[in-house]
Amino acid sequence: MKKSLETPIKLNKTVALCIAAYQEDPDYLRKCLQSVKRLTYPGIKVVMVIDGNSDDDLYMMDIFSDVMGRDKSATYIWKNNYHEKGPGETEESHKESSQHVTQLVLSNKSICIMQKWGGKREVMYTAFRALGRSVDYVQCPFQSIGKQYDC
Repeated sequence: MKKSLETPIKLNKTVALCIAAYQEDPDYLRKCLQSVKRLTYPGIKVVMVIDGNSDDDLYMMDIFSDVMGRDKSATYIWKNNYHEKGPGETEESHKESSQHVTQLVLSNKSICIMQKWGGKREVMYTAFRALGRSVDYVQCPFQSIGKQYDC
Protein backbone atom coordinates (compact mmCIF):
# COMPACT_ATOMS: atom_id res chain seq x y z
CA MET A 1 0.00 0.00 0.00
CA LYS A 2 1.47 3.33 -1.08
CA LYS A 3 1.23 6.40 1.12
CA SER A 4 -0.32 9.44 -0.43
CA LEU A 5 1.70 12.63 -0.65
CA GLU A 6 -0.60 14.16 1.95
CA THR A 7 0.34 11.53 4.55
CA PRO A 8 2.86 13.04 6.97
CA ILE A 9 6.21 11.31 7.05
CA LYS A 10 7.57 10.53 10.49
CA LEU A 11 11.23 11.40 10.91
CA ASN A 12 11.74 9.58 14.18
CA LYS A 13 14.08 6.81 13.01
CA THR A 14 17.80 7.03 13.67
CA VAL A 15 19.85 6.97 10.48
CA ALA A 16 23.55 6.68 9.69
CA LEU A 17 25.28 7.48 6.43
CA CYS A 18 28.52 5.54 6.02
CA ILE A 19 31.18 6.77 3.62
CA ALA A 20 33.96 4.41 2.55
CA ALA A 21 37.00 6.31 1.29
CA TYR A 22 40.16 5.13 -0.46
CA GLN A 23 42.52 7.60 -2.16
CA GLU A 24 39.58 9.76 -3.21
CA ASP A 25 39.86 12.75 -5.51
CA PRO A 26 39.97 15.74 -3.13
CA ASP A 27 37.41 17.81 -5.07
CA TYR A 28 35.03 14.87 -5.39
CA LEU A 29 35.31 14.06 -1.68
CA ARG A 30 34.75 17.69 -0.69
CA LYS A 31 31.60 17.88 -2.87
CA CYS A 32 30.35 14.59 -1.42
CA LEU A 33 30.79 15.83 2.15
CA GLN A 34 29.25 19.23 1.37
CA SER A 35 26.22 17.40 0.01
CA VAL A 36 26.06 15.25 3.16
CA LYS A 37 26.33 18.32 5.38
CA ARG A 38 23.27 19.84 3.69
CA LEU A 39 21.09 16.88 4.70
CA THR A 40 18.34 17.95 7.06
CA TYR A 41 17.22 14.61 8.45
CA PRO A 42 17.08 15.05 12.24
CA GLY A 43 19.89 13.36 14.12
CA ILE A 44 21.56 11.78 11.08
CA LYS A 45 24.93 10.28 11.96
CA VAL A 46 27.82 10.43 9.46
CA VAL A 47 30.63 7.87 9.68
CA MET A 48 33.48 8.11 7.18
CA VAL A 49 36.08 5.36 7.32
CA ILE A 50 39.29 5.81 5.35
CA ASP A 51 40.87 2.63 4.00
CA GLY A 52 44.49 3.36 4.92
CA ASN A 53 46.23 5.17 7.73
CA SER A 54 49.44 6.46 6.18
CA ASP A 55 50.49 10.09 5.91
CA ASP A 56 49.36 9.96 2.26
CA ASP A 57 45.78 9.41 3.46
CA LEU A 58 45.63 12.34 5.91
CA TYR A 59 44.27 14.76 3.28
CA MET A 60 40.92 12.94 3.37
CA MET A 61 40.63 13.36 7.14
CA ASP A 62 41.54 17.04 6.78
CA ILE A 63 38.81 17.53 4.16
CA PHE A 64 36.30 15.79 6.45
CA SER A 65 37.22 18.09 9.36
CA ASP A 66 37.12 21.20 7.17
CA VAL A 67 33.70 20.44 5.71
CA MET A 68 31.96 18.88 8.72
CA GLY A 69 33.48 21.35 11.17
CA ARG A 70 36.49 20.68 13.37
CA ASP A 71 34.51 21.57 16.48
CA LYS A 72 31.48 19.48 15.43
CA SER A 73 33.17 16.25 14.39
CA ALA A 74 35.65 13.71 15.72
CA THR A 75 38.59 12.05 14.02
CA TYR A 76 40.68 9.04 14.95
CA ILE A 77 43.72 7.38 13.37
CA TRP A 78 43.57 3.66 14.12
CA LYS A 79 46.73 1.58 13.68
CA ASN A 80 44.64 -1.51 12.99
CA ASN A 81 41.03 -2.49 12.35
CA TYR A 82 38.47 -4.77 13.98
CA HIS A 83 39.95 -7.92 12.40
CA GLU A 84 43.68 -7.33 12.81
CA LYS A 85 45.87 -6.29 15.69
CA GLY A 86 48.43 -3.57 15.11
CA PRO A 87 52.18 -4.18 15.36
CA GLY A 88 53.12 -5.11 18.92
CA GLU A 89 49.50 -4.99 20.05
CA THR A 90 48.19 -7.51 22.57
CA GLU A 91 44.74 -9.09 22.58
CA GLU A 92 43.78 -6.83 25.48
CA SER A 93 45.01 -3.61 23.85
CA HIS A 94 43.29 -4.59 20.58
CA LYS A 95 40.03 -5.10 22.46
CA GLU A 96 40.48 -1.70 24.14
CA SER A 97 41.16 0.08 20.84
CA SER A 98 38.12 -1.61 19.26
CA GLN A 99 35.95 -0.47 22.16
CA HIS A 100 37.40 3.05 21.86
CA VAL A 101 36.43 3.24 18.17
CA THR A 102 32.93 2.00 18.97
CA GLN A 103 32.54 4.58 21.73
CA LEU A 104 33.76 7.39 19.44
CA VAL A 105 31.23 6.44 16.78
CA LEU A 106 28.38 6.16 19.27
CA SER A 107 29.14 9.47 21.00
CA ASN A 108 29.65 11.71 17.94
CA LYS A 109 27.26 12.88 15.25
CA SER A 110 30.01 12.89 12.63
CA ILE A 111 33.27 11.01 12.81
CA CYS A 112 36.10 10.10 10.48
CA ILE A 113 38.26 7.06 11.20
CA MET A 114 41.46 6.22 9.38
CA GLN A 115 42.30 2.55 9.74
CA LYS A 116 44.80 -0.02 8.57
CA TRP A 117 44.28 -0.81 4.90
CA GLY A 118 41.98 -3.77 4.40
CA GLY A 119 39.70 -3.03 1.44
CA LYS A 120 36.20 -1.58 1.09
CA ARG A 121 34.52 -4.48 2.88
CA GLU A 122 36.75 -3.99 5.92
CA VAL A 123 35.95 -0.27 5.94
CA MET A 124 32.21 -0.92 5.78
CA TYR A 125 32.52 -3.58 8.47
CA THR A 126 34.15 -1.02 10.77
CA ALA A 127 31.29 1.42 10.29
CA PHE A 128 28.59 -1.23 10.76
CA ARG A 129 30.25 -2.86 13.76
CA ALA A 130 30.88 0.45 15.52
CA LEU A 131 27.30 1.58 14.92
CA GLY A 132 25.95 -1.73 16.19
CA ARG A 133 22.27 -1.42 16.99
CA SER A 134 22.42 2.32 17.66
CA VAL A 135 20.60 3.27 14.45
CA ASP A 136 17.48 2.05 12.68
CA TYR A 137 18.84 2.47 9.15
CA VAL A 138 22.28 2.52 7.53
CA GLN A 139 22.96 3.59 3.93
CA CYS A 140 26.31 2.75 2.41
CA PRO A 141 26.37 2.66 -1.39
CA PHE A 142 29.71 2.35 -3.16
CA GLN A 143 31.05 1.98 -6.67
CA SER A 144 33.67 -0.45 -7.87
CA ILE A 145 34.88 -0.78 -11.45
CA GLY A 146 31.93 1.16 -12.80
CA LYS A 147 29.29 -0.86 -10.93
CA GLN A 148 26.99 0.47 -8.22
CA TYR A 149 26.49 -1.61 -5.08
CA ASP A 150 24.17 -1.05 -2.16
CA CYS A 151 24.79 -2.61 1.22
